[in-house]
Amino acid sequence: MAQPKKHKRALDEGLSSDEDSATNRLPDTWNRFLVVSSTDGEPLKLNPFATSKAIYGLAGDVQAVTKIRSGFLLIECKTAKQSATLIGLTTSLFTIILNLLMPKAKKLNYWRGSDTAGLTDHAQTPGRRGRPWVLTLTEELLLTLARLRRGFDSEVLAYLFQIDNSSVSRIFTTWISFMYHELQFLVSWPTRYQVNSCLPKCFKCFPKTRVIIDCTELFIQKPSLASSQRVTWSQYKHHNTVKSLVAISPSGTFVFLSNLYTGSISDRKIVQQSGFLDQLEYGDDIMADRGFLIRDLLTKRMCTLNIPPFSMGKQLKSRAVAKTMRIASSHIHVKRAIGRLKKFQIFQRVISLRLKSILDQMQFVCAALCNLDKKLVK
Repeated sequence: MAQPKKHKRALDEGLSSDEDSATNRLPDTWNRFLVVSSTDGEPLKLNPFATSKAIYGLAGDVQAVTKIRSGFLLIECKTAKQSATLIGLTTSLFTIILNLLMPKAKKLNYWRGSDTAGLTDHAQTPGRRGRPWVLTLTEELLLTLARLRRGFDSEVLAYLFQIDNSSVSRIFTTWISFMYHELQFLVSWPTRYQVNSCLPKCFKCFPKTRVIIDCTELFIQKPSLASSQRVTWSQYKHHNTVKSLVAISPSGTFVFLSNLYTGSISDRKIVQQSGFLDQLEYGDDIMADRGFLIRDLLTKRMCTLNIPPFSMGKQLKSRAVAKTMRIASSHIHVKRAIGRLKKFQIFQRVISLRLKSILDQMQFVCAALCNLDKKLVK
């Protein structure tokens, strides 16, 4: 009798959360052994001991990390979740993204300064340019996703991949710019038919809802100039921040992200300047919280704003309270989407100003990867 209880308890612990259930639902089908190899067949430069320590800090203790005769690394996992923890993606999704980016990645012009980030003309670029390459394309993508998901600084990644700090910065900046351009299709404005065909049950009281909007802020390093400190200071966060407007569909998919503005900007002004209004069509209903005083801006576009009613210093009537609760239960999903975005740990700490030139692109890439996750609102 004791053995079945123990088995049941272990099974319950493995399925204790919704996040875990997606990867542990089919324990007999996941890949126990993972081979980390290079695309060109050359031996890897990764150190097995350093790799095992990094995996232990991220995903717990794996069974073994061994360097096999071919020069590749063989990782024996204990759970299906371990293969997804390091980069925030399942192995299959990582392979899909790698195969999607690989053809153009072979023609990248690597970042060497503010004027060289991104891609050159593919037809005129015979191959990877910039320096003698130590890492394969697969390893470079892994480095980029690991920094986004786990927030590693360049020194840690330089140690893990056995390259210098400047190479980490060069690779990360190049791949962020590259992924930003190549993953544009993952964050796109939906048609009204697409929204209505996937409208969740919790929005049955708001059938005309096109998008749900909210603003999010990221902590940044304190600027040296007093004027920059003033414009980036957020009275809400009590810190120097940058701020962006986020819009999701009723199903929880990111459909619009503005550029990042200074933390002192108001919600109304960021709606005006971000280009969000240009996306709207006649009859759209926009759900937001009370801080978005933009009804007049939407009226000019023949759209409506759905926000909780104001109390005006008086107690709300029962009908207004019921409406507030209905709106709150639906608007909470944009908070959940932003929470999913901020699971990328690079956004959970104070961001260095050295990343300010690619911060917009970093946020977009993370949102695109979030859209590959399971459906947020059912």
